[in-house]
Amino acid sequence: MKKLVINNARQDVTFTHEHVAYEIYRRAGLPQVISAHGVMTLNDKPYGLYVMEEAKDTAYLQKWYGNGTGNFYEVDVVDFADGWTDPVNVDLKNDDDTESGPPDMSKRADLQALAEAVKAPDDQFLGAIKEKLDLDHFITVYALDALLSHWDGPMFNTNNYYLYRNPADNRFVFVGHGIDQAFDVDFDPLQVPKLLLAQRVRAIPELDLQWRDAMNWVMENAWDNTVLFPRIDKVVEIAGQVKLTSEAVGRDVALVQQFAAGVKNLLDGRKAQWLAQPF
Repeated sequence: MKKLVINNARQDVTFTHEHVAYEIYRRAGLPQVISAHGVMTLNDKPYGLYVMEEAKDTAYLQKWYGNGTGNFYEVDVVDFADGWTDPVNVDLKNDDDTESGPPDMSKRADLQALAEAVKAPDDQFLGAIKEKLDLDHFITVYALDALLSHWDGPMFNTNNYYLYRNPADNRFVFVGHGIDQAFDVDFDPLQVPKLLLAQRVRAIPELDLQWRDAMNWVMENAWDNTVLFPRIDKVVEIAGQVKLTSEAVGRDVALVQQFAAGVKNLLDGRKAQWLAQPF
């Protein structure tokens, strides 16, 4: 690794949502960051427990996709199909020109082409989107976001996602992140998505069926609580070994211990919903 991302988990008092969600991603066969936990100390002052993650950079892309040279966009609070020209909310990470002046839109021609494919007429959509996007990969990402209750992600809030044009086939893949508010069993996976691309998938019967099949496959094969629960137990075990060197550290360790059972209940709850009524 060249970088390490540290998250104070203030939007996830359990400290385990991302840890478990990314495990489910990987078990579903999709690249996703590895994560761990540690105490952050700065100038000899311990600031508490943090979630540590593999950074999404060229090293990550090389590791998971075999090549880190493709255009890599970080997208926040916007649907890329409408906002692909926005250099603030659609940040071309490997573009070194934005600091010295206006972004060069020609460098975004690949994302423009994907946006146009998303908006293609009904009779042209499927051919156009398959040429620019790894559609099978996208449908699995969409299935995971729905099951994980990732309400603040790309599908349901056009937020917290990356787009990478994989040089292996020159097609885009979605890379999720920021899954720190997840596992709400009251979240309806079948609700209408906000992302236009996801809406178009749902509007085509064969793709809607593929998406539902992907959710069922994930629940049957990747959502294995006999594997996920020990990951949570390990976090609790590690937290219990931390020296309580400050009030902040003691607070965070107590939160991990307090909420571990609740996270397991949420994982069990989603599994029970699926067993009662597969998607």
